[in-house]
Amino acid sequence: MPLSSARKASIMGVALPNKLSPVDLTTYKDESPYEDFYRTNLPDDPDEPWLYRFEIGDAVWIRTAGGAWREGQVSGPPKVGPTRESQGLYYPVTFGTKPRLRKYFASLNGELKPHTPQITELIIPLLESEDSDEL
Repeated sequence: MPLSSARKASIMGVALPNKLSPVDLTTYKDESPYEDFYRTNLPDDPDEPWLYRFEIGDAVWIRTAGGAWREGQVSGPPKVGPTRESQGLYYPVTFGTKPRLRKYFASLNGELKPHTPQITELIIPLLESEDSDEL
């Protein structure tokens, strides 16, 4: 008997966001009340929500459930679901090594950022502090 996706996720230790639905990006409108602010301002802190549209194959930064930032790649089309702000897009991201993991992340939850020089500059000090914590 095949395992359900929720059962597979629980076996892998990956929690799936509840109530994600397919979305047609040609008609979808972001519902965040701060949409204009997000489009014209970069976040000051990597944990801040930030409205951003990703493409399949984009390099990204994701914040894991444990709070660590990791590099990943958008691996499929987004789905829509509730975020901390409003309805928002969740993107499937592959990350990690042996085994590679796939999980959905939302930029409006502050857990998904584009892998750009500006965002990397915000995240590098956090990675360095993680390394010093492990010593």
